[in-house]
Amino acid sequence: METKHTKGEWEVTKDAFNKQQLHFGLSIKTKIGNDIKYIATIEEIGFFTEEENEANAKLIASAPELLEALIEISNCNNRLDYHSDKKLLDFVIELSKNVIKKATQ
Repeated sequence: METKHTKGEWEVTKDAFNKQQLHFGLSIKTKIGNDIKYIATIEEIGFFTEEENEANAKLIASAPELLEALIEISNCNNRLDYHSDKKLLDFVIELSKNVIKKATQ
């Protein structure tokens, strides 16, 4: 399955934005070659707590890996025998746990 989202590892950083006024917040971005590509920004303007903003940013940044994990899991479904293929089942569980951890911690 070919995906269309921005390639590369997405990361969360704290930034200042300059749009007539100075705003602070979190950026979700990736580096492609020598260029930094901004995917999304979450401004700290009072609608959500700092903890919620950070959790939202981490969830957005982990979206490509979540998608990749779901694709892998859906592909495993065609060849998984739940009664005899413990190694594949362990792989799927470990992959799921790793992606969930990245999205939530």
